[in-house]
Amino acid sequence: MMRHLTAAFALLLLAAVAPARADWLVTRAGGRIETQGPWQVKGKLIVFKGTNGALGSLRLADVDLPASQTATAEAKEAKEKAVAIAQEPPKPKERKKSVRSLTDADFGHKAADDGTAKPEGAGKDAKDAKAKDDKPKDNTESLVVVQSWSKLNRTEGDGIDLYGTLQNNGKDMATDVVLKVTLVNETNETVGTAEGVLAATSIPANGSTSFRVPFAGVFAFSQARFEVAHKTLTMSAPEGDDAAKKKAPPASSTL
Repeated sequence: MMRHLTAAFALLLLAAVAPARADWLVTRAGGRIETQGPWQVKGKLIVFKGTNGALGSLRLADVDLPASQTATAEAKEAKEKAVAIAQEPPKPKERKKSVRSLTDADFGHKAADDGTAKPEGAGKDAKDAKAKDDKPKDNTESLVVVQSWSKLNRTEGDGIDLYGTLQNNGKDMATDVVLKVTLVNETNETVGTAEGVLAATSIPANGSTSFRVPFAGVFAFSQARFEVAHKTLTMSAPEGDDAAKKKAPPASSTL
């Protein structure tokens, strides 16, 4: 009886939180827009109601209709799975096995040469710890970061653009710099992904460059996530200069 009441309560809660229907529009630029209810094709426009209840429209040529239908079907399937999971009875909790804690007093120790007792394997553990410390540490953190950015509406009126500056905080030149930006909404769903157009793909040490990221078909987002990838070019002095300095005889004077 209690299980039936729990399942019924979960269904009522899911029905109260989830909207009656949510469709999706996918633009040819890769943007995704969630709509409140179904969208409609009217001539050369697609008319829809946003999640905030406001009416909106997109040009039919900018929308990928097959991808929009697929995204809508996937969202419907995910909702049906959530309802099915809510109907399943809760699984019984597994009983935890009792575990006995062993202390140092539970084991015998071998006397050392100096008369003091040392735990067996202590020397091996110390060597393993030292070998682990001697291993080089990987540093995968990018030294090229987004210093600042801002959002502006596109002049075409079909979305937004992000403008900003990349800063190289390293001591070496960064080459082949690539910037990827992902926009997400309030529910952490991706609404658009695009690569930035950089003023320069090589940034000297402590230098900077500007960028622009176009998002046609995206009009609103909650958070922007930046990913920067690059190669490092280490600048060193020519070997000839060092050799000349080493071979140069010391200065002397004759009295």
